[in-house]
Amino acid sequence: ELCSSDGRAFHYLPIGIRATSNAEHLFHTAERLGVEYIPMDRCHLGETDALKEKINHFMDAVDKIYLSIDLDGFSSEYAPGVSAASPFGFTPAFLLEMLDHIMARGQVLSCDLAEMNPLYDEEERTARLAASLIERILTAGLNIR
Repeated sequence: ELCSSDGRAFHYLPIGIRATSNAEHLFHTAERLGVEYIPMDRCHLGETDALKEKINHFMDAVDKIYLSIDLDGFSSEYAPGVSAASPFGFTPAFLLEMLDHIMARGQVLSCDLAEMNPLYDEEERTARLAASLIERILTAGLNIR
């Protein structure tokens, strides 16, 4: 609404949306705002080329992006310590493929990792995954891999 009142376009591309984890009104809001989203069932290595095209189209329309990685998007096999664990999330290999593609474009202004809940983290798997992602983001941003 703020973008609309300022005459600016609203740009938002959520990746890995689970219909069963989001209220119906959120999908209506997304439709009203013209927000495209990528459902979780497309978030696997067999779809990476098509998803990279969609990401490129999104990133072509903006100068910079704010990247937020919700750890509860991962399968609970890899990230049990999250607020909304699910066995049907994405794999680290999928996210790294997408992350490397996004970071290579040089448009990430800022990034965060969200939804970690240490109370549910088994053997620090989620914390270790988060630390590895932070390392990958930093090295990609500095081009030192």
